[in-house]
Amino acid sequence: MTDVAMQERREQLIAELADHTMYELIGGEAALRTIVDHFYDVMDGDPRFVTIRVMHADDLGEMRVGLFEFLSGWLGGPPLFVQRTGS
Repeated sequence: MTDVAMQERREQLIAELADHTMYELIGGEAALRTIVDHFYDVMDGDPRFVTIRVMHADDLGEMRVGLFEFLSGWLGGPPLFVQRTGS
């Protein structure tokens, strides 16, 4: 990629971020749920992450919901975590 092409791509990304939230740019709710589920699937199934996995309850359902809700608001989507927890 040439310097000119890289600069044009930077300008395009800046314009997209000005018009859309990161939540929207990654694909909204469905995409974020996929990302969160993949994160916990990897943590749950990959032995390299056993040290982190044992810090969590056997059932990761609540963690999946909490991370999804937190990231939703953090990425500019609905502030679900704040709505549910008040903080």
